Formats: sequence, structure tokens, C-alpha cells
Amino acid sequence: MHEFYLALSQKAKWPHIAALYIAQNALFYLMTLVILPAVERDLGGLRVLDMAKQGYDGSYAAALISAMSDASKAIYLRVQMPLDFLYPLVMASVFLLIFAKVWPKYWHIGLALPLLLVVFDWAENACIIIMFTSPGIIGGLAPVSSFFTQAKMIVGDYALFYLALLSIGVAIFRRVRQKAGLL
Repeated sequence: MHEFYLALSQKAKWPHIAALYIAQNALFYLMTLVILPAVERDLGGLRVLDMAKQGYDGSYAAALISAMSDASKAIYLRVQMPLDFLYPLVMASVFLLIFAKVWPKYWHIGLALPLLLVVFDWAENACIIIMFTSPGIIGGLAPVSSFFTQAKMIVGDYALFYLALLSIGVAIFRRVRQKAGLL
């Protein structure tokens, strides 16, 4: 793994990272501005489970699922969910490349955090799909799903996001220092 990470650190180029970041954001905005509003129209203000950052319990999950029309459920399961399995891969790739580029010595963190993001997001998605297709177990599975929702938010929205900002700042600082001949 260390060799893989070092190879990434040498081959990763900022224009490629930027292009992947644009693709990540295009997916995000497609899901949040097009697909999810179509799903949430008939939910009376309820947020879909994977966007409920504060978490949820079995009664919330059951109310949400029962409030959804068949059309909304179809959009959610057949359009949103496949994209939501792709999105964390793209997002994790962006973070992985940034970390590999800026912090080649810290490969454990550079690999572990993006991997955790994918695992938490995919586990959340699997739980949500099971709750939609097996409504009898919503009450027992909702707390597990909620844990994964909150865990992916902590890893992705906080840890990875702020570490990426710090990393980009460090990369800019190094570049300015190098251009100024201070290295």
C-alpha cells in the first residue's frame, strides 16, 4: 500500500485533481438540486435519510418511507442510490490524490480516511436500501443506518474537507516559497 501511495504522490497532477473535483461537484449538484428535490416533493419537509445529518430513528425512517410515493421511491432507489454509490468513490479519490500529493509520508491517514468515507457511505446506502425493501426491520436497522449517516458526515464533511483545505494551503505555501527561492 505504501508503494501505491508513493506512486500516486508522484503521478498526481493538480489539473487532474481539479477535473475530478469538478466531476465530484457535478454529481453532488445533480443529486442535491435535481434528483433529491424530485424525491422530497411529497415528504412534507422531511429530508431523505442520507441527508439527515443530525441522524434519525426508526419512527423518522418509517414516516419518511411511508410518505414517499411509488414514483419517489423508484427515483430514489433506481436513480439516486446508484449515483450515491459512485459519489463517495469520486469524493474519496479527490481527497486521496490531494493527500498523496501534499503528504506522501503520511500514507496511513491519506489512505484510511478516504477509505472510511466510502465504507461508511456504502454501509449507509445498503441499510437504506434494505429498509426500503424490507419495511418490517426499519425500527431495528434505522439506528445502524443513522450511525453510518453521521459517521460519513464527520469523516467527509469535517475531517476530510478541512484536511483537504489545509493540504491545499500547504501546497500553495510550498509553491510560493519555492518560487520565491526560499527553499
